[in-house]
Amino acid sequence: MLMRPKIRLRPAWAGLAALLLLNLPFSAGAFSRWQHEVIAVIAEQNLTPEARGEIRRLLGPGTTLASVAAWADRIRPQRPETAPWHYINYPLDRDEPDFDVMETERGNVVWATAHFAGVLADPETGMEERREALKFLVHFIGDLHQPLHVGAEEDRGGNLVPVLWRGRPTNLHAVWDGRIFSGRPDETHLWGRRLQRGLTEEEKAEIASGTPYDWMVESGLIARRYAYSHLPEPPPGEEEDFRPELSGEYAEMMQPHFKDQLLRAGLRLGRLLNEIFDEEFAPFEEEAAAAGTVN
Repeated sequence: MLMRPKIRLRPAWAGLAALLLLNLPFSAGAFSRWQHEVIAVIAEQNLTPEARGEIRRLLGPGTTLASVAAWADRIRPQRPETAPWHYINYPLDRDEPDFDVMETERGNVVWATAHFAGVLADPETGMEERREALKFLVHFIGDLHQPLHVGAEEDRGGNLVPVLWRGRPTNLHAVWDGRIFSGRPDETHLWGRRLQRGLTEEEKAEIASGTPYDWMVESGLIARRYAYSHLPEPPPGEEEDFRPELSGEYAEMMQPHFKDQLLRAGLRLGRLLNEIFDEEFAPFEEEAAAAGTVN
């Protein structure tokens, strides 16, 4: 049975969030791929030589972590059984999921992260299976840090929360998939460096610590304490058809939390890959077992 970790949003992150809120323009570009690529870039910028060499051997010449970061989304239509692996939802009034949410035969993003880390770390696994595990792991670490992928069960992680973005109808989940903060396709390396600016190696190691379960709880708290709780209230009498506009003040308030999550995901992915390929990886046995047998 999974132990309940002692998780809190550390006050130190308030200072980091202020550091990351740079006076730079942002755009609502292609909203999922770019963020996954930034996470992969941060990981690549923190790899050991051993990990870098093994990743190059697995992926082949010219293929980077960033170039495969969105692969798991692209193959979903052909492999529908992978869809539940991208998220975990539980009631809005809970800081952690009930055991029956974790114990699912369909799998979830916590199980998937732990499972594919274990597959990748197993030297007895075939090359093609390890290559696929690497591509899944790069993506699921990102999804695990998108707070609405750990959103409310009642509204399917914000998919049923109607909002406006720059006057156009959308939903809360889509806004958090990338519209709060994005950049141009050629800016992923630039933002990978900017998000790490001013951090010491000791601070990076502290940020990168923890397990997939810890990271899930952390993302869930951000969803519950910020993404949902700061939604604009409807005017009296307009509750039924109200769609709050999120592209202004709300987005400005959420940007620091969004950027923090990109940074956390990138550093944690880098740490896992270093441990796996430097043969220092300790499997996440409880998380990997939580979903039982997934076909």
